[in-house]
Parts: sequence; structure tokens; C-alpha cells
Amino acid sequence: ALHLRTQLQQIRDGVAVAPTPGQTVAEELTGLGPQDVVVVLGFRRRPRGFEEALKGCAEAQVPLILIADPSARHLAHHARHWIECPVGRSGAFGSYAAAFSTVAWLAGAVLGAGGATAAGHVDRATELFETLRELDLG
Repeated sequence: ALHLRTQLQQIRDGVAVAPTPGQTVAEELTGLGPQDVVVVLGFRRRPRGFEEALKGCAEAQVPLILIADPSARHLAHHARHWIECPVGRSGAFGSYAAAFSTVAWLAGAVLGAGGATAAGHVDRATELFETLRELDLG
């Protein structure tokens, strides 16, 4: 979720990850409506209240994209779009390669749909990277 936020913030304004520390999901969803889009990532061991948050979005008519592993397939009916990403197993840890590929694809699709406005936003972000010298872009 944080990686997707990082990518989308370079493309457009108004991108956030929720809930922020100290906030509830209800507080974060307040004020969202059909003009917004919520992307929910939910892989194994989802937190309590996960399905209720999906229902809350649906009730507020917030378009919802659910990106999750097959264990969440039963929740797909709450979302406008369901993207299933298997979690591979390599030893003791899961592999989220499919999810990261999906995030890259989704960010690219948002960039493409945003046209010149999105491209300009990316250019401004790149200029700030260079001005602030926070990243080695070499």
C-alpha cells in the first residue's frame, strides 16, 4: 500500500494511505464518495474489520478496487474491481512479486489515463527530487 501511494503521489494530488496512526478507518472514510477511488490491499492475515471497511465503502458508493490473494476471493463482491494476486512461497516468507507487479501496472495505468496533467505532475516531482537531492537518480 505504501509503495502504491508513493507511485500515485508522483502522478496526482489527493493520494493517501489510511488509516494514519491514531485514526480509525471510519474517520478516514468520512467524506469519501463516488468522486473518489479507494484501493484496498488485503493479503493473508487481514486485520479485524477488513470486510466491514469494504462494506463501508460500498455503502458510501465509493468505487473500490480490491487487490488481494485468493483467500479474499469471497470479499470480491464488495469491490467494483477485483484483482487477485497469488502469494508465492519461497521458504519461510511469502513472495509478493505478483502484488508489486500489479502496483506497477496500476500506477502506469493511472499515469496513462492522466494525460498531460499527470505527466506534468511527474515532471514537477522529478524536478523536486533533483532540487532537494533526496534521491540518487543516477
